[in-house]
Amino acid sequence: MLTPLIYLLLALVVVAVVAVAIDKRNFIFGSLLIFSLLLTVMALYLKLAGYVLDKQIPVMNILVILLPIAVIAFAIFWLARNTNIISHKEGKSFTAKLALFLAVTMGIDFYLLFLIGEVHGRFLFFCYTLGMLVYNTFFLLFLSYLGYSLLYQVLPATKKADYIIVLGSYIHNGRVTPLLQSRVDRALAYYRQAEEEKRPKFVVSGGKGSDESTSEADAMRKYLLEVGVPAEDIILENQSRNTFENFMFSKEKILTDWEKSGRTGQPQILFLTSNYHVMRASLYSKRIGFSAQGIGAPTSLYFLPTALIREYVGILSYYSLITFLLLVVEAFLAYLIAF
Repeated sequence: MLTPLIYLLLALVVVAVVAVAIDKRNFIFGSLLIFSLLLTVMALYLKLAGYVLDKQIPVMNILVILLPIAVIAFAIFWLARNTNIISHKEGKSFTAKLALFLAVTMGIDFYLLFLIGEVHGRFLFFCYTLGMLVYNTFFLLFLSYLGYSLLYQVLPATKKADYIIVLGSYIHNGRVTPLLQSRVDRALAYYRQAEEEKRPKFVVSGGKGSDESTSEADAMRKYLLEVGVPAEDIILENQSRNTFENFMFSKEKILTDWEKSGRTGQPQILFLTSNYHVMRASLYSKRIGFSAQGIGAPTSLYFLPTALIREYVGILSYYSLITFLLLVVEAFLAYLIAF
C-alpha cells in the first residue's frame, strides 16, 4: 500500500525540483517539494515501523513508538519556552503568544489522534475528521513553508548585482533599529565585496510611519553615509507603506536610474530583508514582474517562531483562493469519510 504512494511522492519531488530550478520564487512548487519529501519520510517511517513491530524486537519497538512522541514533546517544550522569552523581551502582546498557541494545538492534536475510535455519531465524527484533516494539512504546509524558506536562502543568488534594495522596518528616534541594521549590514557586505568600479547602488525603501520621526529610507540613508557609502550610490525611496509598495516604487526608481545611465539589457537586482520575510517578499516581487532575488539577514532566534508563524498566515492570505479551495476539498473528504 505504501510503496506506490512513495513512488508517486518521489515523482512529485522531481516535478517540483524542475519548477524551482526554473524560478526559485515558485513558492507553490517549492512548498510542494518539501511537502512531498515530508510525506515520503513519513511513509518510509511507517513502513519501517511496521517491519520492526512485526519482528517483535523489544528495544526497536520502544524506539519506534517513542521517537515521534519525543520529537513532538521537544517541539512543544521549545515553543513554550520561546513564548516566555519573547514575552519578557517584546512584551505580552497577542503575537508574542503565537508560538504558545502552536505548542498547545500540537499537544491537543496529538492527543486527539488517539480518540479516533471513541468518536460516535456521524456528525461528531464528521467534525472530528474535518478538524484533524484541516489542522494536520496546514501544519504540514507550515513545515513545508519553513523548509522551503530555508532552502530558498541556501540556493545561490546572483553574484553580480546592479542594485540592492533594502526593505525598511520600524525605526526608533530617527535611527535604524538592530533589526533594520542587520538588513543594511548584510547589504553592505555584498556591496563591499564587489570591485569598486562595479559596485551596485543601494535602493533604501521605506516610508514614514505614524509613530516615526522620519522615513525608514532616510534613516537607512543616514546610516549608510555614516559608514562611508558615497551619496551617489544611494537611491532614496521614501513613499512606500508596505512590502508591495516597496517593490513597486523601487522598480520605478531603478528603471529611471538605469535609463539615465545609458546601459542596455535588464538590471540585476537583489533585495535584502530579514530571513523570516524573504519568502513572502519574493512573492510580491514576482507579482509586479520584478526579477529580483532575495537575501535574508539574520534574526534573533527567540523572535523567529513568532515571526515565521505570522509570515505563514500572511502567505495563506496571499493565496486566499487556494486556501479556501483546500478547505472546501477537505470538508468534502471529511463528509465522504463520515457519511
